[in-house]
Parts: sequence; C-alpha cells; structure tokens
Amino acid sequence: MKIRKKIITGFLCTALLVGVFGYVSIGMSQKVLKETIGQSYLVLANNTMQTIDRQLHRMVEQIQIYSRGLARDGELAKLNQEFEQLENIQQYIDLQDKAWIAESKETITDFMANIINSELSEELREELELRNFHEEKQGHNVFAEVFITNKFGANVAQTAKTSDYYQADEQWWQDAKDNGLHISEFHYDKSSGIYSVDVCVGINDKEENFLGVIKAVLNIQEVINILKKEEEQAGNMPDFKLLTKDKRVIYSTKEYEVFGKDSKATFYLNKTKIEKEHPYVFATKGPFGDEVEKIVAHVQSKGYRDFEGLGWILMLEHETAEVFAPIDRMKKFLLIITTVALTLSIAIGLFISHSICHPMKKLMGFATQIGNGNLNARVEIYSEDEFGDLANSFNKMAQDLRMIVKFISGPQRNNQTQTDKTPNREKVEVKN
Repeated sequence: MKIRKKIITGFLCTALLVGVFGYVSIGMSQKVLKETIGQSYLVLANNTMQTIDRQLHRMVEQIQIYSRGLARDGELAKLNQEFEQLENIQQYIDLQDKAWIAESKETITDFMANIINSELSEELREELELRNFHEEKQGHNVFAEVFITNKFGANVAQTAKTSDYYQADEQWWQDAKDNGLHISEFHYDKSSGIYSVDVCVGINDKEENFLGVIKAVLNIQEVINILKKEEEQAGNMPDFKLLTKDKRVIYSTKEYEVFGKDSKATFYLNKTKIEKEHPYVFATKGPFGDEVEKIVAHVQSKGYRDFEGLGWILMLEHETAEVFAPIDRMKKFLLIITTVALTLSIAIGLFISHSICHPMKKLMGFATQIGNGNLNARVEIYSEDEFGDLANSFNKMAQDLRMIVKFISGPQRNNQTQTDKTPNREKVEVKN
C-alpha cells in the first residue's frame, strides 16, 4: 500500500474509532440512565404512596381519638339512655327512617334540624370537621360529612343531612361495631355528593360497652392534592395514575373517568408480573400494538403502622422518547460531528500525504538523474522541514560529486594530451 493510502486510511480509522467510541458510550450511558430513571420513578412512587398511607392513617387516628373523647364525656351514653325510654325502639326508628328517606334531598324537616343543630353536632363541626379552616387553608373540606349514631344505629349528631336516618342495617356500621374500625373502598358518597373514603369507628366506654359509631366521610381531594404536589415537585415529568385494588381509576394526570377501567394500566401491571425482574418495565408495545416505549413503575399500598392500607396501586409512566430526547439530540449531533470529522480527515490526509509524497517524488527523480550521470541535477524543495534538509543534502551531494569528477577527470586529460604529443616529437626527430 502506498504511503498516501496509508496516511488517509490512518486518519479515517482514527476519526471513525472516535465516532464509534462516542456513539457506543452514549448508548451505554442511555442504558444506565434507563435503569436509574426506572429506579428513581420506583422510589418516587413508593414515597408518594407512603405519604398517602400516612395521611389516611392520620385521619383514621384523628377519628379514633375523637371517639374516645365521646366515650369519656358521657354525652353519647346519655342519648342512649333517652332512647331506651321508648316503648318500641325499632318501630320508632323505622318510622323516622321512612319519613327521612321520603323527603327530597334539599328538604330539612324539624326533626332533622333538631339533630343537625344539636350541641353534639355543633361540637362535631367546631372540633372535628373544621370546614371553614380547611377550605381556607387547603381549598377543600377534609371531612365532607361526619355523623354519630347511637348503639341502636340511629343518627344522634351530624354535620349535614344524611341520605337516611337508620344505619344499623349497613355493613360498615356492623363492621365498626364488631371490629372497632371499618374503612370503606373508594366510592361516590350520595349524601355529600363527593368521591370519598369512609372512616367508621366503633365507640366503647371504658368497660367496653358499645355506645355507637362515628362515621367521617374523607374527601378524596385530600389524596389527590398529595399527588398533585408530588407531580409539581417532579417537574410534571412522569404521569401519575392512582388505581383501586381492582384497577379502577381514582386519579390520573391525563384525562380520566373516575371508576373507569384502564386497559393500559392493566396491561402494564400484567407485564410487570410476567417479567418479575423489576417492579418497573420498559414497554415497547402497548395493549393496542402502539410502538411507544414507556418507563412504567408501580407500587401497591402497604398501609402504615396499624392501618393496613386499601390496596391502592400507584403507577408512574413516561415515554422514553421524551425522557431521552437530550440524548437522542446528542447522538444526532455526534453523527454530524463524526461525518464532518471523516470529511476533514480525508482532506487533512490528502494534504499531509501530498506534502510527503510530492517531495519524495522529486527526491526519487533527482536520484534517477544522478544515476543516469546528470550531476547538474538539483532538487527544487524549499520547505523548512526534513524534506528541505534532505534536498539540501542531496544538492550538496551532487555538487560534491561534480567536484570529485572534475578533480579526477583533470589529470586524466593532461596525461592523454601528453600521450598524444609524444609520437609527433619522435617523427620530427626521425626527419631530422
């Protein structure tokens, strides 16, 4: 291979190796970044779910503490004693419940007003519900509705009108009575007109005699605000999606239908269960065959302390194209730089090879002329580099050769002249 080709090939290989190394390095960095983002989304999801569980636990604890105060002050026991004076307690409750349900939602009868405006109801509003305080501070009421029943299941105090008067036929009331606590699934509460979680606590005196049940309707907005705060702190990067344990939507960053089934969420959750190696996935295909790669991380509620949790699922998902957009731009930029570098390598290789090969051709031509006996040949190279020094040396060599040849050829010509003259002299002497 000629020197020109060697030089150009060397430059091309160097530039290509640099480009390939850079591209591979970015690819490896992207892979590491994928795993890092997957882990960070998992940590974020876990921390957010823990915040939700802690908040729900705090609400439950608040109701439990209040229920103990009710048991101590004797007010509920007094109301139970008044009820016990009735001749037919259940008949009285059934009649009042039927009349209550028959009224329109907006109507408040004198019987209802007496309960809603009682001292115990006022105490609920001032000490537990704190509607004005929460609406001013947080923009929504935390407890949409709070009411207390006696041990017979009839309402004896409430912050607003409920949908019915008798509660002992409800499963939540029976669970609270038997187990001390009932926390409902996420649902729509007809009385308050909001999506909520019900916290129901059984009330017992110090002898563990059952006195009644307190029910607080926790506004789901309290949970949604936690998610929105985390979204904002995360720079609105991943999409948040909170699901019930049967995968119905409670909240989503994107447009959603409350209680709607999310087929994509179900798909990604099933995919995670199948792969099992990570609690997050890099899904290249969605449930409908879409080729959008996503990072999907999820966690399930595990509760907090004695609160067992509701089994809710929090999913964080983000399209990798958006996450890795800066890296993709870097790849394209590197490709352009590599192309420019290859072009410059060819140009520089040609220039350098010319600066080497052209003087070498002149030196080779000079050597050929010297070999053919042309001692007057000169190398016309005037660069101030090694080739210039070599040319000067060659020219000096040619000059020295000319002097040597001239020095050697001078005596030879004199001898030849004398040899030519001697016979003539002999001829002259013979003639004489």
